[in-house]
Amino acid sequence: MTMNEYIEDFKNEDFGSAFEVFRQGTKKAIEENMAQLMENARHTFSGFFAETARAMENSSTSVGKITVSLIRTTAWEERQCARIEAYDKDEITGKLLNDMDMDITPLFSCWDSLRGSLVRLAEEKGVRRHVRDSVIRHMMESRLGEMTSYLYGLLKYFLLDADEIENFSLIRVQPGFAISVGEYQDWQKPVYIEVYPMDLADPPADHPMVFGHFEGQGYRNLNITGCSLEKSKFVKCSFAHCTFEDVNLNDVRFVECIFRDVHMKSGTMYGAMALDCETAGLDCKGMKMKWIPFDGTDREYDIYQDAIGIGNGGQT
Repeated sequence: MTMNEYIEDFKNEDFGSAFEVFRQGTKKAIEENMAQLMENARHTFSGFFAETARAMENSSTSVGKITVSLIRTTAWEERQCARIEAYDKDEITGKLLNDMDMDITPLFSCWDSLRGSLVRLAEEKGVRRHVRDSVIRHMMESRLGEMTSYLYGLLKYFLLDADEIENFSLIRVQPGFAISVGEYQDWQKPVYIEVYPMDLADPPADHPMVFGHFEGQGYRNLNITGCSLEKSKFVKCSFAHCTFEDVNLNDVRFVECIFRDVHMKSGTMYGAMALDCETAGLDCKGMKMKWIPFDGTDREYDIYQDAIGIGNGGQT
């Protein structure tokens, strides 16, 4: 066999199983430290907002976008960090207003163990002279996108309501202000977009309802069909004799809402949360709610939902 064949054989037969052990260990570590992780993240963002506000005190500049990025090289450093950056426009054309590192070391608590297990496997198979340190590093780096998805899953549940974090009100933001999580100088996925208040009964023709904010509205005999309300928030709204069909309710938060004879016929509500809501005759059986275990960078793993005990569809 050639060197490349040895490497490919090791990747196909051994790396996947070792990475699965790493994934489960990471999941367990996050679950065990969830409260502290969330508290540290909130404290970091509160400080970042305050620092950004101070940096803008003597200017008329406003913030257009904040990005949270995992930098790939951090995986090999003693302390793993994500970079928080504030721009006056966006990360491509905008001017950097402020930046700060956020400690994410707990996400990498099993990283060194993964490397060690791969070294041992290569030695046991007698292919260590082919599967060298540089090869192992390349294999591990190929899965760093999953670590970013863990970071996204960890941060999204409080960044979805970033405007409620301490010191957020101190910064001046532009219309359409957004916060996103992703990889440094690569992909970014939005977790917060500031939009104007909306009315579900009178949807805007020129603007999608994702990230919508609905407050104090009452809906009766309303049929909501074929739309996306992803990452929207309903506060103190009431629904009576309403139906939802082919609707995307992923990451939607219902806060102090009332449901009376509501039939959710079809659609998805992955990560949806109902907090202090009243329900009578609410039928959600047609909705897809169970989280699929993470197996790729195209869908985030909802570690937060599992950790607080509502992994079966975010039901309280």
